[in-house]
Amino acid sequence: MEEYYILTFENTHQAISCEKALHNQGFPVRIIPVPTELTADCGLCLRFEEMIFTAVSKVLNTIAYVSLYKVKKNGFNKAFTKFLR
Repeated sequence: MEEYYILTFENTHQAISCEKALHNQGFPVRIIPVPTELTADCGLCLRFEEMIFTAVSKVLNTIAYVSLYKVKKNGFNKAFTKFLR
């Protein structure tokens, strides 16, 4: 089973700005399309691995994002857990 986190955004500018800000802090994050199971105002989201969640979560209050999800992927099945802000 694979587990990771995604952040969704209101617009593409927010997604790219967040990616740049987190990269500048040394976090290995990447922009991916929003999974088809989710809807978002922007078609892009930011993915990061579970091993850096604690470090990233410390700076989330300085990031403009819409939602944070934990994704559990098992084969072709995905389960999403939404975190409240």
